[in-house]
Amino acid sequence: MYTTQNNYRDLEILFKLVGVLSAVQDGHYPTNPAKGCFQGDPVYFDPENTSHLRDFYNQLMGLMDAAPDALFKCVYMQQLALLNQQACHPTPVV
Repeated sequence: MYTTQNNYRDLEILFKLVGVLSAVQDGHYPTNPAKGCFQGDPVYFDPENTSHLRDFYNQLMGLMDAAPDALFKCVYMQQLALLNQQACHPTPVV
């Protein structure tokens, strides 16, 4: 069976991806992981503002381009861990 491993670069990108998503979920304008933040950047994310949406999209796609298969590998490895846990500790049938 072929398994895939995340490397430290993948994890760094995934943490940045989670940071961007969390910021927007909390209503904050996400800091661009590649460029940092600037004094003129908005504080709050406005989902009705096309500029905010475009920046958000560009940040997500930039992170995905930096590690194209990192998200897939993370989900795949999590699935394997859960399947392994179920195989090692089966749920008792009542």
